[in-house]
Amino acid sequence: MSQNQLPERHYNLLHERWIPVRRRSGVSCLIAPYEVTSLLADDPVVAVDAPRPDFTGALTEFLIGLLATARLANDDDEWDDLWDTPPDPHDLAQSFAPYMDAFWLDGPGARIFQDIDPLEDASTVPVSSLLIDAPGANTVRLNRDVFVKRDQVGALGPEAVAMALITLQFYAPSGGAGHRTGLRGGGPLTTLAIPDERRDQTKDTLWHRLWLNTETGEDLKSRLVEAGRDNRQDIFPWLAASRTSQKQGGVLTTSADAHPLQAYWPMPRRIRLLIEPATEDAPCDLTGIASGFHVRGYKTRPWGINYENWQHPLSPHRRDKPANPHWLPVHGQPGGLSYRHYLGLVFKDSETTDGATMKPASALVAARMRLSPDVPRLLAFGYDMDNMKARGWVQSEMPLPQWIDDPETDRRVSGLVHRFIDAARVIGRSAVWAVKSALFENPADAGGDFSWIEDEFWRQSEDEFIDLTFVQAPARYQAGDDSNELEDRWLAVLKRTAFDVFDGHVDTLTIEGGNMKRMVNARYFLTMATGGHNKRGRELFKVLGLPLPKTAKANKKSAKTETA
Repeated sequence: MSQNQLPERHYNLLHERWIPVRRRSGVSCLIAPYEVTSLLADDPVVAVDAPRPDFTGALTEFLIGLLATARLANDDDEWDDLWDTPPDPHDLAQSFAPYMDAFWLDGPGARIFQDIDPLEDASTVPVSSLLIDAPGANTVRLNRDVFVKRDQVGALGPEAVAMALITLQFYAPSGGAGHRTGLRGGGPLTTLAIPDERRDQTKDTLWHRLWLNTETGEDLKSRLVEAGRDNRQDIFPWLAASRTSQKQGGVLTTSADAHPLQAYWPMPRRIRLLIEPATEDAPCDLTGIASGFHVRGYKTRPWGINYENWQHPLSPHRRDKPANPHWLPVHGQPGGLSYRHYLGLVFKDSETTDGATMKPASALVAARMRLSPDVPRLLAFGYDMDNMKARGWVQSEMPLPQWIDDPETDRRVSGLVHRFIDAARVIGRSAVWAVKSALFENPADAGGDFSWIEDEFWRQSEDEFIDLTFVQAPARYQAGDDSNELEDRWLAVLKRTAFDVFDGHVDTLTIEGGNMKRMVNARYFLTMATGGHNKRGRELFKVLGLPLPKTAKANKKSAKTETA
């Protein structure tokens, strides 16, 4: 049966129970969006629990966007009230009801995240193509689908197809000629503040995770570029004909061309699901749930909405040059996330090594201020994309520093964080060079990726970084401490960690003959670097603001002979 033979609507994403979640008791179930506060006192929902991590991330963003759209707090006082006393499911259902017409998944006319045009003469592709990590047509043709195999997903039920569709529209990578990337580009990095359950378990619920990252009406007004953009189609682009972006006659869609809430409801891909009836014994290939209909394919056409110059509240941004007025969303990178990424994700970083300027997500900044002094945590996630190819899903959870109301203390702590991270970069790279120098005759020509060694260095030093910068530093600075004790302690941490990494990867028992000399020289280089006695060492001490050892000054002339 074709979609034209299914005139009735019966699956609405505001009404159906389709979002997989986990309750505090460990029970997993499906809920409707208005049920995020169900059983709040007895067995609250604590997290989205989708069958894939990218679905979990996208659904979390979907719910934040829904609250920002339909249950907005007018100001910080109203936000505080709803943080302490969440609305019950009936209240949320009433708030969502006026938007029901924009959330139909099936039927004629407008469908959520689908082109209003049925696209009947467009090409048909299998439903598995909605999955960002699915092998592309060229990969299948060349038989290169080694890790993610073809034909694993043939039919998706309404729950899974809704999750896949939302995820693709949020994070869409480049899909070939005319198939547009998401509003934030392909595979954007999302950063959320999450409550620290160790401080108050009653606030460790899905409602509080969502609400902590939901902007207020005042925040929304600050993002409004052009007045009059308050029609429904300015928020939900599928309610009107697509703003197509073909080379002849197409247009760009900037933040001045839509309501700022469209940041939560982007539709870069022109898609129309092909809904088919399903028998009760035909379960979804992802969820295993049998339902009344499923989707095996969809119609698609290129030249959908081409977003440009948007700033998303849930993503950090960077500006390549100070003179460039446009901020670009930050994307996931190989190697995961660690405290080295605090600059830009948490603190404004105006002195990155490549000359860029970075700033954290506006929702994260607001969350830190709202919960001060109750310190939340940072959850960062997103795809690591190589153009059209998904290399992996990156996700990390880290502590967040307390928001410091005293401007002078905040300035000093921020400066210390910058110095500590810059110092770690110097020694982390020195440790990698030392390992390569011990293992290879010509380390500069050594092939392969050695970034995992530096990643290990960052991981091993993270706990002490957090203690020194987020616990020790604020207390010391507020007490008027002007000593260099914290810098000295961080230097000792870097030195110990560097040698732990070196010794863990250079086994002296396996180095034979002349290679022993190479190992000794490499270890000597690391000794000089961590002691301030060579080029790397002098850079380290300068970054930390520590005086050079006398021997380093005496040996400064020897820098000309250094090769590293």
